[in-house]
Parts: sequence; C-alpha cells; structure tokens
Amino acid sequence: GWTGRGVKVGHLDDFIQKDMDIGFGGNIAHGNATVLVNMQVSPEVTLATRQLSFGCGTGETQDKQITDGFKFFETNGFHIVNNSWGSDRYDSGTCSGSPGLLAAHTWQALIDGTKADAVARALALPVSADTAYDENMLFVFAAGNDAENCSGGIDECNLLAASIHSLREEDGVAEAGERVLFVGALNQISKVSSITRLPVGLATYSHSAGEMINDFIVAHADIAYLGDAQGTSFAAPRVTGAAALVRHKFPNLNGPQLKQVLIRSADDLGDPGPDAIFGAGKLNVISALSPIGGLTD
Repeated sequence: GWTGRGVKVGHLDDFIQKDMDIGFGGNIAHGNATVLVNMQVSPEVTLATRQLSFGCGTGETQDKQITDGFKFFETNGFHIVNNSWGSDRYDSGTCSGSPGLLAAHTWQALIDGTKADAVARALALPVSADTAYDENMLFVFAAGNDAENCSGGIDECNLLAASIHSLREEDGVAEAGERVLFVGALNQISKVSSITRLPVGLATYSHSAGEMINDFIVAHADIAYLGDAQGTSFAAPRVTGAAALVRHKFPNLNGPQLKQVLIRSADDLGDPGPDAIFGAGKLNVISALSPIGGLTD
C-alpha cells in the first residue's frame, strides 16, 4: 500500500537534450529517464521538475538553474530531490579538448570554492545551521561514472563528496552531509538466463564509496528493462523512489533520519559491514519499509 502518495519529489535534470535511447523507437531526455525510474518505484509521488542544462558553455546558466531549482523545492516543501548530475575530477575533454585528471591544486581550488558556495553549503551543512535547507529534505546524488579514469572513491573523485569530506576532516563539521546520499551503480545482470548472470559487483564505471562509507548505497541502473542503460544517473532515482515510499509510511522522518533508514536497511555486500566499495550496500526496499530499532536525532 505504500506508493509515495503525498511525498513531494523534485528532479533537477536536463529535460531538453534527448540523448537516451531506451529501445522504444526514439530517444528521451536524460531527465525523463530519471523520472521514469523514480515513478516505477513510487508511482504516486507529487512530482516537480526543474531544468538543468547539460552541455558545454552553460556554466553560468547552470549556476542559476541550480540555485533557483533548490530554492523552489525548499520553498514549496519538497521532501526529496534527485540529482543525477555532478562534477568529477576527471575531465573527459568533451568541452575542454584535454581529457585527464585535474591537477591537485586545481581540484583543491574547486573543493574550496564549493565549500564556500551558498547552495552547496545549504545542502551540505547540518540541519541545525541557520543557512541549511529545510531539515525535512533529503538530497540524492548520482556518484559519478568516471571510475575507470579516477581510481579513488567519491571523496577523491566527486566534487560534492570531496567537499563534504573536507568539511568533516579539515573544518571539523562532523555532521556535514547528514542528508546527502550518494548512489553507485551495480553491474548489469545478464538478460539471457540466471545461469549466465554476472556476480553482483560494482559497475566498472561507477565511483565507489571510498572513505564515505556511511553516505553511499548502490542500486541497479536499468531504466525500463534489464540492461537498457548504464550510469549512476539511473541508480540514483531508484533510491529516490524508495526514499519516497519510506517517507509515505513514516511521514515523521526528517532528511537525516530518512537517510539513516535507507543506509541501515541496505543489504551488505563485499566486506562485512560498510566498506569502501559498496558503502552501506545494496538498496533493499522491503527492509527499508520494515525498520527495526530507533533512530538518532
């Protein structure tokens, strides 16, 4: 009976650039694909979308779209925001023409700039901070897809994650990122038969948890059918949809508590307990809807 009814879910994404071929005779926009995944899991959420233009030369436009988008979601009482986008340390060269890892000093400057950015601070700082977004909000982010080019975990390769990690380790903000959840992607399951299925593992392209083992969960990245897509972009909305189901059943949960439920109910993978590859483990919707024990404030 849990469908996400009454839970407000926002998607900040590109709903114009039609670049996802899901086998139905044409392409759909990246944002439409993330919404499709979300709605498969929680079909009765109250959904709103805001445009975030992907592509080269959209930096200033993106900054305003991100600022306006998050402000809209907060002002209108949204509970969960799906973010299937982000910035990685690896520069693919699509816009710059020079692929490669950003130099250490350049990467550190980006981290410092992100920590000072008003929007990043509003979602990364503890809910007790005066400048933080509403405490009932949970921000779900795709972990990123450049693991084959950046071998560290999200704390080394994902800009927002690196900034949150720096806030904790260098600035002493222990509760930074308490309602930010990163989602990695599992490898694709074979469509042929159960006999030929791959062992459950992290997709080769997906960033891993690194040192942020309690901020990371994994899920499959299919859109409409098994193996039709690759990318943490499509694992994230599966977690967003699950979060909406939990919020529907337990409407008293705030953002940090909702994150705790998803993390603590995940199926353990890899080394026992949270680990540097899978973080908390694989999303388990049924377990998330059947929590045992109390939550911390």
